[in-house]
Order: sequence, then structure tokens, then C-alpha cells
Amino acid sequence: MNPERLLRIAALYHGGFGLVFLVLPGDVVRSLGLEPPRYWVLYFLAAAAPAIAGGLLEAARRKPALRPGVVVAVQAGNLVAMVLLVFFTVSTGLPSLVLFSAAAAGLWAWLLGGVYSGSSS
Repeated sequence: MNPERLLRIAALYHGGFGLVFLVLPGDVVRSLGLEPPRYWVLYFLAAAAPAIAGGLLEAARRKPALRPGVVVAVQAGNLVAMVLLVFFTVSTGLPSLVLFSAAAAGLWAWLLGGVYSGSSS
């Protein structure tokens, strides 16, 4: 797949995912069957991460010079998100539905590895 196209899809996915969590926090918490967080600041910081990643991926799509650093940073962020989601889902009894988000984060890290190869510019 064309790297620019993959970066556009990744930017839309990450940005959309983050915006839903930022704009509709109560609905997200209720749909997962969770109690509202004790510290909303931590919730919004965690929700802002994919939105920021989406913006960075769009910037990397437009400026190929930024691509290697941004893609590696987003890959690392996705791997960290995957590990944290699996850990907290298993240890705290979060709904199993959250494991699908963990799998998606791992898949995005793997998919973005093809963009970093730099075979086309």
C-alpha cells in the first residue's frame, strides 16, 4: 500500500478515536459499563494521546522529512497502549471489549512498520 495513503488512514483512525473519547467522555464510560473516573484529568490526557498521534501522522504524510521520527514515535505509543490495555484489562477486570482496542493498537504498530522502511518518498 502507498505510504501516504496508509498514513492518511492511520491519521483518520487515531484522530477520530481520540476525538470520540475527548468529546463524549460520559458516553464512552457508560458504553463500557464503567464508573466515572475519579480523576478526569488522567482520562483526558489518555484520550488526547491518539488525537495528537493523528495530527502527527497527518503532518508526517505532508512532510516526508518528519516521517521516520513520527512513525517510530506513534509505533512506540501504540505498543505502550497495547501493553497497558492488556495489563489493566486482565488485572482490574475491565470489559473484555477493551482487548480489541489493545489488538488494534498492536496491529497499527505493525502496519506502520511498512511506512518506516522508506522505500518510497
